[in-house]
Amino acid sequence: MNNISHIASDCTGCTSCMNSCPREAIKMLPDNVGFYYPYGNTDLCIDCGKCIKVCKNVKFYDEQQHIYACWSKDDSLRARSSSGGVFSMLAERTLARGGKVCAVGYNDDCTECLHKIISSVDDLDDLRRAKFVQSKKYDVYSKIKSLLIENKEILFCGTPCEVGGLRQFLDKEYENLLTCDIICGCVSSPEVYKIYIEHLNRMYNSSVISVNFKDKRAGWRGKAIAVKFANGEEYLNSILDDDYCVSFHSRYNIRPSCFNCKYRNLKRVADFTLGDFWAIETYQPNYDDNKGTSFVLTNTEKAVHILYELDIIRHPMEIDYEEYSTKFNWCMHRNPYTMPEEDRKQFYDDVKKMPFNEMAMKDLEAIRQARKKKNSQQNRLNMSKKVIIIGGEGNGGVIASCIEDNRNKYNDFEWEVVGFINDFEKQVNGYPVIGKMCDIPKYINETNYYFSWAIHLVGRNYKTVEMFREANIPVERLATIIHKSAFIGKNAIIEPGAFIMYNSYIGPQAHIGKCSLVMANCSIGHGTTIGDLCHCSVSTIMTGYSKLGFCADLGVGACLLAYKVVGDYSMLGASALGTKDIPEGEIWVGSPAKFLKPMPKD
Repeated sequence: MNNISHIASDCTGCTSCMNSCPREAIKMLPDNVGFYYPYGNTDLCIDCGKCIKVCKNVKFYDEQQHIYACWSKDDSLRARSSSGGVFSMLAERTLARGGKVCAVGYNDDCTECLHKIISSVDDLDDLRRAKFVQSKKYDVYSKIKSLLIENKEILFCGTPCEVGGLRQFLDKEYENLLTCDIICGCVSSPEVYKIYIEHLNRMYNSSVISVNFKDKRAGWRGKAIAVKFANGEEYLNSILDDDYCVSFHSRYNIRPSCFNCKYRNLKRVADFTLGDFWAIETYQPNYDDNKGTSFVLTNTEKAVHILYELDIIRHPMEIDYEEYSTKFNWCMHRNPYTMPEEDRKQFYDDVKKMPFNEMAMKDLEAIRQARKKKNSQQNRLNMSKKVIIIGGEGNGGVIASCIEDNRNKYNDFEWEVVGFINDFEKQVNGYPVIGKMCDIPKYINETNYYFSWAIHLVGRNYKTVEMFREANIPVERLATIIHKSAFIGKNAIIEPGAFIMYNSYIGPQAHIGKCSLVMANCSIGHGTTIGDLCHCSVSTIMTGYSKLGFCADLGVGACLLAYKVVGDYSMLGASALGTKDIPEGEIWVGSPAKFLKPMPKD
């Protein structure tokens, strides 16, 4: 048969087939769990094949793609939006030009989601924010086509399968059509959602008047659902605890086509792809204020031009699109799950005959606990203090590797490297360079960042001090980083900004000054003093009660005997044996060490 009747699990419910039928022979009807599928009237069908054509004719754009981090300048708008408010800005642009906007809103009693066409900004609030349920579309595609023919500007927003369905139905490009697809993991059953809302109505003895699956009162990462009732009460819960949200993330409450989605692709079907810019702090920490940052992918030149028309904050991002989606937003191009057939069947049987909360305790409790455990681990990661390393791949690379080793081997998540400050490189050991020395004040003003000073110009100690003073980093913002394998003796003092590397020994009552670097396998004896901005190279030894002055050096394998002093700005060279006090500003080498030359002052 040359019609849609044999389409089963691959059907996304987009309605393109129904809208394309010239005889109105196709109706969208719910199955036993509430997902809508096309059903053909064989008496009316003429086997023209139009329904099959629109179903299979997937249209991905093949133009150059660009990634942006964006957010609205209006904080109140960001608060009302799922991420950064870009959809709202696109919608306001369209409405201001006399156009119409079609996106997902709620019906009057919030028991179902449906695509609405609006012409006033007063109706826009209902279309903001994510909806964790598949929408009903009825004949909205046909209405949009009629408006396009009338030369009305239209903004259409939906899941990729909804946008793809519209473009397949239209079967031509319209200059007056602008499309946005959202980064979508899956869609859930409208029937289960309706049962859930009716459960809340009974629980609060009132009717639901609004549902927000992404309440931001605890910030963008707050992961909260907020439901308001006509009696003035409010239900507020974590999506990790809420019964419906757990069912949504359980894989039980998912449309079968989502497990093998043909639209899950790095190439996209819409002008814009919109979503949350998760992991923005990894790429550009100064763009992360926990108010919501939009991931914006432009898939057409038209989208690029329109984006630059909007009065928003936008930053082009030079990142690897495939790498980003693989690491941080897998919904864009893959689905690692398989359908849990038996558990899914049991879930739907129970949700129809049991109170929603009882069903959740029976079928979803194990999933709830697993997700809470995973989230707890993630929160631990998110609580890491964010450190910016000032320097390059030498000392800076060592500091970064220490932090990563502490995290990976010892489960110590105190610090997280967000990037480097470097005047000459674009990246350091795989980490992004997020600014130059002149940018340090900007990051100091962002109170959630700490700094690790990795610059020590061996043989140019005076220059090191000059650069450090120009940076003017507050003491309270200096990161003190110690490898977990290091031994720190009783009553030893480690001042802010100090770094102590792998397998080093810091004896009792030793004193390590601010921003001093103690590299691997060093032995710093009891009662020793290391001044600020000093550098102890690998395998150096300071015996008891010896002293390094301000911004002084010990070269690789150098040994300073007990009670001896290396003066301010001075250096005991590699493998040298310090048997005498070294005056300020001198370089000594040899065994026993002798004066070589003054420390340069330029």
